[in-house]
Amino acid sequence: MAKTSNPSALRLDGEITESSAAELRKNIESVPEGSRIALSINSPGGSVFGGQTILHALKLHKGGVDTSVDALAASMASAIFMVGEKRTMAQGARL
Repeated sequence: MAKTSNPSALRLDGEITESSAAELRKNIESVPEGSRIALSINSPGGSVFGGQTILHALKLHKGGVDTSVDALAASMASAIFMVGEKRTMAQGARL
């Protein structure tokens, strides 16, 4: 399937928990194959197991992933940030 030019915008805000990771995984899986994901991050990190759930879902997505940090991507959130093919950070953001 061809990649579309309009990415699907998703957000990772706040602490990563098992339940927040499951919700984001469902959102990732609902993005059509071939559509890019633009994931905005503002998170202090959190559960390694929850973070692995998000990482796995992003790596399985067949449309490409771009990541950006709005303010903070610490701990597990920094690992998720690194999955992006294109990675950007707002001025003053922390990784």
